[in-house]
Amino acid sequence: MCDAGLEDPTASNNKSLGSGMFEVTEVSANDHYTFERRDGYSWGPDDTTSDTPGVPKTVIAVMAPNVSTAANQLLSGELSASPIAGPDKDRIDAANFDSVQRPLPAGQMYFNQIADNPTSDPAVRKALVQAVNLDDLAEVITGGQGTRATSLVSVEPRACVYDSVAGNIPDFDLSAAKATLDAAGWTAGSDGKRSKDGKPLTLRLFYAAGEDARSAAAELTQSAWSDLGATVEVTGADQTKVVDVMLSGKDNNQWDIAWIQINNSVPSGFVPFFSGPAPAAGKNFSSINNPAYEAAVAKASGLTGDAACAEWADAESQITKTVSAVPFADTVLSFYFNKAGLAFGKTFIGSALRLYQ
Repeated sequence: MCDAGLEDPTASNNKSLGSGMFEVTEVSANDHYTFERRDGYSWGPDDTTSDTPGVPKTVIAVMAPNVSTAANQLLSGELSASPIAGPDKDRIDAANFDSVQRPLPAGQMYFNQIADNPTSDPAVRKALVQAVNLDDLAEVITGGQGTRATSLVSVEPRACVYDSVAGNIPDFDLSAAKATLDAAGWTAGSDGKRSKDGKPLTLRLFYAAGEDARSAAAELTQSAWSDLGATVEVTGADQTKVVDVMLSGKDNNQWDIAWIQINNSVPSGFVPFFSGPAPAAGKNFSSINNPAYEAAVAKASGLTGDAACAEWADAESQITKTVSAVPFADTVLSFYFNKAGLAFGKTFIGSALRLYQ
């Protein structure tokens, strides 16, 4: 916050307050955002100013409906830059555009542990992971362009590199998944559908949509969990709806399993999502209560360097081994540029943007 924002925190509701290269001049939610270059800007990296050649006067950030549409617009010149992943990547590569590569999470699975939800039962969470082939799921959700994730922390540069997945989540085994539910009292009826104490095993999978690959992955998972004996409702939503459902705190009982991505390069960034009050008062949208995680966090927070990373690895392992959150796919997201580029770095910060003839 700059001085104006500190003096009146509500002022930024209607006006861009800051000191960056660009200021917000128009907002059309879930469609586009317009930024205009700030006159007199003179404090960017590499002595970048508002008069540096190539710095655009106007930047419009467009919310593209899907990757294929963005690829078409990039090829036609309607877009100057866009991230492209999945099957469309091959035809963009053939155009020989400049690009930068950024590792990003592509698949993170969160389980709602609010009381009375089926996923508050550890056996249900375990069985759901046992019932789906995560190797296949990672292949589908990344369009063949990614790998299995080894940690929730996958954004470079990562502060700590560790594997919180291996040995902490169950292997794919549908028979074992059924046995897990049987032992927990979720019995199958004559139609194969499971229930416990008269309550059917109905699951709501909520995911951030926008790409055909994500829809295909959701369908694959729905089929696998149906084979397990669950009734699975699948809902894909845009980012505005995702934020409203997951973090508004208005009603945290709209989902059981969520596929959303929390992009972070430091493990400490996940602490508010895995501890503390639920969304009505905080960010813990899964309603996780894990004392072992909180103890490991407290220990890690008092350390630095390799010793800290070892404790952060233990902390995250407390989340994966209880199947509260499971990272299952990473991708290398390529940002492509048509007559544009970044003067430095790999991040879309305003002073790095350039237009070329």
